[in-house]
Amino acid sequence: MKIASRKVIASVALPMSADGDPDFTAFRRYLRWLADEQGITAFAINADTGEGAHLDNPERLRTAEVVREEFGDTVYLVSGLIATHDRAAKQLAHDLSAAGSDALLMFTPPAFAGTTLSKEALVGYFSATREAGLPLIAFSLMADVGGVTLGPDTLASLCAVPGLIAAVKDASFDARAYVRTRNLLKQDFPDVELLTGCDNFILESYLLGAHGSLLGFAGLAGAATLRLHDLVHAGRISEAIQWDAERIAPLAAVMYGEPIRDNRSRLKEALVHLGVIDSAHLRAPLRPVSAQERQRMLAVVDRTFAPLGVPA
Repeated sequence: MKIASRKVIASVALPMSADGDPDFTAFRRYLRWLADEQGITAFAINADTGEGAHLDNPERLRTAEVVREEFGDTVYLVSGLIATHDRAAKQLAHDLSAAGSDALLMFTPPAFAGTTLSKEALVGYFSATREAGLPLIAFSLMADVGGVTLGPDTLASLCAVPGLIAAVKDASFDARAYVRTRNLLKQDFPDVELLTGCDNFILESYLLGAHGSLLGFAGLAGAATLRLHDLVHAGRISEAIQWDAERIAPLAAVMYGEPIRDNRSRLKEALVHLGVIDSAHLRAPLRPVSAQERQRMLAVVDRTFAPLGVPA
């Protein structure tokens, strides 16, 4: 079964206690809300939304285990893989597989954030995880949040390795880069799926050819994102445009505005406001949003979810 058959994979937050430790009780409640009230059946953990770069490996593994304890095999679980070298990536891939992950979202090594490491180095790094037997999602992530936007040559080298890459998540937040990725996959690697991670232009990225999505935005407005996906893929474009204008674009604009790194604190503030979790604590050095920004953002949250939740 293809990854995009899950339609929308929600990249989820990880609630924290006041001392900065993961609050797995709140995490279970939050995931249940996404599944039972928002219709989400696929989660991405240990990614940017879930403060994955700020977790240690035991915490990453425990996060995966908690999802499996809560849902068994009824949800699809993508785990972000962040490691500093090939041997560490190999071990973490094995451990994440044992903890119940179905696929790996492959970050580039942190030492290369904002730059492009050689194609040969990246192919070797990705290939080090193959023994774990999990599908790999190559993560093309904008430099402003610590990633690397993977260019066509680099993606072509990765996709050319038989069976290495199942999908590409494009979170370049750049329409031109997104189209280049789409064109490469469509023309040369049609079996590699395109997942949009561009929370700032979700509708447009679907109209430009995304098979599915892996979005932090869906960790809040899951049902709204699923509806947008279904409308576009049913060819109901005028309805999708209206839905986006009413329920998606205004919220995405405040959640993913500048500074974009604050999207994690904004998401937690919104979840507190909706009564899903009890606190918006982050792991330092991340910091909360200002009171003024919180007020402005939550007004948009209210409009998005009014009057009784997102319609089905």
